[in-house]
Amino acid sequence: QAIALSGWPAAQAAVVTTFRESHAAYAQAIGALLGGDAPGEADQALVDRFATDFGRTPTKAMEATVELESALVATHLAALGLLEGTDGAALVASIQIAEARHTTVLAEMTDASALADLLVDSEQASLLKAEEA
Repeated sequence: QAIALSGWPAAQAAVVTTFRESHAAYAQAIGALLGGDAPGEADQALVDRFATDFGRTPTKAMEATVELESALVATHLAALGLLEGTDGAALVASIQIAEARHTTVLAEMTDASALADLLVDSEQASLLKAEEA
């Protein structure tokens, strides 16, 4: 949805497209690991939570993307504490590291310059539902 907005600077469009493709690859990898237990679809409540800001302007979409990526970092970290198998833990840890890098890149692209903002010292809350955590 966000990438369909007009007015994206070329660098931001390239980054957002690459990150979208990364998320698709993460979903495929997790789905392959889970097999038949994988839901095979996005969490609609999560999509709805961020849809409004993603559909406004490229600037608002970038700010929402920073928030989402930060929340994904916290979510993957929380999920690591729940996993029992090493294959799943290794996969989630590798995704979590990439999400952390995404957050820093996106924060810099929204003109954040304070080190605390770039390193995301104030992580968003995990997106895991209470019963999952």
